[in-house]
Amino acid sequence: MIDVLVPVLNRPQNAQPLVDSFRAVSQGEIHFICSPGDEEEIEACRATGENVLIVDWEPGPADYAKKMNYGYRHTENPLIFLGADDITFSPGWQMKAMAAMEENCVVATNDQANAQVKRGQFGTHCLVSRGYVDDPGASADGPGVLIHEGYDHNFVDRELCHLAQSRGLYAFAQDSIVAHRHPLWRTARWDSTYRKGVENFHQDRELFLKRAALWNYVGLHASERMVAARRRRDITRAR
Repeated sequence: MIDVLVPVLNRPQNAQPLVDSFRAVSQGEIHFICSPGDEEEIEACRATGENVLIVDWEPGPADYAKKMNYGYRHTENPLIFLGADDITFSPGWQMKAMAAMEENCVVATNDQANAQVKRGQFGTHCLVSRGYVDDPGASADGPGVLIHEGYDHNFVDRELCHLAQSRGLYAFAQDSIVAHRHPLWRTARWDSTYRKGVENFHQDRELFLKRAALWNYVGLHASERMVAARRRRDITRAR
């Protein structure tokens, strides 16, 4: 029932541990989404036996968001999980997240790292109904968009969650633990991919604040489509 989308870049050592973690406690399809020319990464992902998608652009601004949207367009299961190669799945995470989907379309898991995530304000790794992405769209951009591609990297998850909150279709599954390792929480070491991710944090924050005015508008004027979607059930430092 679940497509796990995993955008990757230049961290081949993380591919097999991610698969091992997922397969030990979960069911679903993993899709590594790779960049052309990232040969060691592609080889490592293929060696896991999971699905490998290779996009047709070089990594640059919004690479993460573009890869997530590409993954949405090239998969078909009714539920989508926004994954990464630096997370660890805990026993029971899947059923607890799916239980929270009963009346919702976006469910945030607990990354045990970000303080705002642990309070349920948003999620870095969420379970999303495909039907909700199809229409009205999980981004304020409208139908068929999982996350907004205008951000360099940051705040895509906040837009996803805050928009769903404004529509009354968001839940936080506190007991669904998907631990996130990151240098900001001192649980991973800085590398080129992490550095790229935080490079334009402030610009991404400014864009998020500008776009936030869209949330209430979409929430007020999409109620009929929200009912249909529900029924389908389908930062700053890098040293």
